[in-house]
Amino acid sequence: MNSLVFIKGILGTDKQPAIDDNGQLIPNGVVFLNPVDKRAIEAALQLAGDSGTVTVASYGEEDVTASALRAGLSMGTQQAITIKSDIQDAKVVPGIILAEAAHQLANYDVIFTGEEAVDDAQGTTGSLIADALKLPYYDNVDELTPVQSDQFTYKMKWSQGTVSGQLKLPAVISVDSTINKPRLPSFKTKIAAKRAQIDTIEISKLSLLTNDEWRQLTSSVGNQRIVRLPEQQPAKTIDYESDKTESIQTLVSAIKQQGVL
Repeated sequence: MNSLVFIKGILGTDKQPAIDDNGQLIPNGVVFLNPVDKRAIEAALQLAGDSGTVTVASYGEEDVTASALRAGLSMGTQQAITIKSDIQDAKVVPGIILAEAAHQLANYDVIFTGEEAVDDAQGTTGSLIADALKLPYYDNVDELTPVQSDQFTYKMKWSQGTVSGQLKLPAVISVDSTINKPRLPSFKTKIAAKRAQIDTIEISKLSLLTNDEWRQLTSSVGNQRIVRLPEQQPAKTIDYESDKTESIQTLVSAIKQQGVL
């Protein structure tokens, strides 16, 4: 079985993150592979066995994607691809750019992603890929068991319970953080990953969406800004028994300050 796994490199920050004037985190120079993406790679490697292949692909800044891809290669994947695009607003909805890359590659039975990235926690990438490629989508997948060569039983994990069933490939699958325990890279695979060639795919035009659909999609997505939480005020005790009238006035005033009344 041939799997395509989309992964993301995460820019690390200090314990007390700094925020620039545009509301973006200032990285500390450390790059790491999005943790749940390791589990997506592990799921693909388990399905590949001895005869299948696993390709990891990533879109973003070149040095960040290269670090993530080499981390994926060190786990035992066979090919790594960095995705580039000069399409306007491509970074606003990267899921569509990933779908275009999958459309170009074509040689896959299943597409894996992690459920969400730790730096934005949106969890929309997998659904965007599936929608653009017109493939069935399964998210929060916690268990995946082969039944036939192109059929699997699955369990999706939700806060209120689980959903189980059977799926048929091709499909897009976003794995949950509890689906497996990723293997640790060996010294041999780490050295091989450092020396491995990283291929490149250029997305210069859209083939899965019309220009009007693209403009409508990108215009509906606002820019993300990170803001610090306001300082929490110390709790104030109201002694109702000592002065009932003043206590009620103080309580009402506090509620109004919170915008409740």
